[in-house]
Amino acid sequence: MRLGRATYVAALLTAAVATLGVSAAGAAPDTGVQIVEAGTALFPDRSYVVTLDSPREAALSTEDVKVTEDGTPVKNLAVLSSASAEGIGTVLLIDSSNSMKGSIDNAMVAARAFAARNPGQPLSVVFFNAKPTVALPLTTERARVTAILAKAPKLAEGTRMFDALVAAVAQVRGSALGAARIVLLSDGDDVGSVTALDSALAQLDGERIRVFTVGIE
Repeated sequence: MRLGRATYVAALLTAAVATLGVSAAGAAPDTGVQIVEAGTALFPDRSYVVTLDSPREAALSTEDVKVTEDGTPVKNLAVLSSASAEGIGTVLLIDSSNSMKGSIDNAMVAARAFAARNPGQPLSVVFFNAKPTVALPLTTERARVTAILAKAPKLAEGTRMFDALVAAVAQVRGSALGAARIVLLSDGDDVGSVTALDSALAQLDGERIRVFTVGIE
């Protein structure tokens, strides 16, 4: 589920130029480019705000920005306009199957900690067992997030993880998010999904969504 070390950089741009010939660490005095780490990405991702002194008519694309890590080109680069995108959103995908009976409280603690660490960012909550349930559509309303995560969901039979991934993708598709990620909290593997793994991965790739897993014991 795209869980490797590959770095993903979301550059939130306030202006645009044809080519950036600087590193993410900073800018040469005569480039007119300032790069500051945004701090909105989950490890191992990195996000930066790039401010340019000389805007141009056309917006930047991934063809205009080159990022390397130890000399190796970074894949899955996302270039987002701060004027047109809401930023980075997250879907918390929480296993609520019967096997989580002794672990669901820990999962909810982790979910609340994540939400507290990222206030103001769009967040959705999806629980899954025999089917995925969207408990909270994408929102930035802190009170709604707090209310949903205040107590553990009812547990039931089934662990349709792949179906839940597709449900999470649906939360992102059509939104104004510039980039999205799924944080999956579970203690096991898929059981009984209608959706095949390859199909779920294809949908994730199509929406450029990264998945991060948190093992719960």
